[in-house]
Amino acid sequence: MRCFCESCTYYAILEAGYFQKLLKWYTKSELIQKALEDDRITIHRYLGSFLGLGYTERKDLEDYLLEIQDQDSRLEPLVDRLLRALNDTDPIFRREAAWDIGSVGWGEKIEEVANALIKALKEDKDSRVRGNAAISLADVAASPACPADKRNEIIDAMIEALEKEEYIQIREWVAKAIEKIGASPACPADKRNEIIDALIEALKKDEYYEVRKNVAKA
Repeated sequence: MRCFCESCTYYAILEAGYFQKLLKWYTKSELIQKALEDDRITIHRYLGSFLGLGYTERKDLEDYLLEIQDQDSRLEPLVDRLLRALNDTDPIFRREAAWDIGSVGWGEKIEEVANALIKALKEDKDSRVRGNAAISLADVAASPACPADKRNEIIDAMIEALEKEEYIQIREWVAKAIEKIGASPACPADKRNEIIDALIEALKKDEYYEVRKNVAKA
C-alpha cells in the first residue's frame, strides 16, 4: 500500500473523527500498515491514540498489528471496498481510494478498476481525485495484465486530461503518469508515438513553466 499521507490527507488527521471515517473502507490492520509505511512519528502517535494505545510510538503499532492482523481475512477484498469508496460523497475517501487502488492486487477486476479510474479522471469534481486517478491509471496501463484495448482507452483519457485539465498541478501529475505509461514495455509503438506527440504539443502550448518542465522530463 502507498504512503498514508498522499493527497494532503495528513492534515485531515487533525479533524475530529478522521480515522473513524476511514474505517468505513479500511480495517484497523490496513490502517496500521499504511501508517507504518510513513516515517513520520506524528502519524503513528495520532493513530495509536485513536486505537486506544495512547500517544504511542512505532513499536506499539507494530506490536498491536501482530495481535490483530489475522482478524480481517473474512472481509471482502480491498479492491472491492476501494471501488465503492471511489463513489463516496466525501472527497477525502475518493482521494484515498483513487491513490491506493493503483497499488493493490486487481486480479480479474483490472478492467473494472480501469473504468472507475477513467471516470474519476474525467468527471470527478475534486482535482486531487483526478490527479490520484491519473497516477493509478499509469500503474494499471503499465501492467502486462491490462487488456490492450483498455490500455489504449487509458492513454486516450490521459492525453485528453493533459490538454484539458484546468489545474496546473494535476496537469503536472498527468505528464508524469503519461511518462510512466510510455516507458512501459506494454505500451504499443503507435500509442507511444501518440504520447510523444501530445507531450510535444503541451511543451509548445502550456503557459505554465512547471507543467512544461515536467513535460520536458517526460
